[in-house]
Amino acid sequence: MNVHTKTKTPQRVSERENRKVGGEALVHKTVRESRETRVEELRAREAAFWDSLPNDPTEALSAVSKKLPAMEDYESPAYAVRVALVLTHELAGSRFFDGGSEDLNDAMYWLACRALDGLDQTEADVDRARAIASKLTPTHRPFKA
Repeated sequence: MNVHTKTKTPQRVSERENRKVGGEALVHKTVRESRETRVEELRAREAAFWDSLPNDPTEALSAVSKKLPAMEDYESPAYAVRVALVLTHELAGSRFFDGGSEDLNDAMYWLACRALDGLDQTEADVDRARAIASKLTPTHRPFKA
């Protein structure tokens, strides 16, 4: 029976109904199965990530501390980002660029790449530290695959 018209005539799934379920109602079965397989792989990876985080508060604080090194630690990616950005800023503010030399362009490219690499690592470390800290909050809901 059609709920909306109270008739027994079959009705097509509307675009709105399909959108509400993420397009899954009208997708071909093989596409849906492929997505389901990929979703299960991603959920397993997410579960493995959460399982890798420490549960003990002391271990968690130690892990957070290791992921967030001091900015003055010259071996840390955060320090590399800071130095690369400061140098880039100083070079950009000077008359160093007036000649447009190839060496200068190479140096600027190297600095920018180093800054981005360091920033990527720093963001990953901050995300992991945040996840560790959130796991220990009273309102945390454990991820279940």
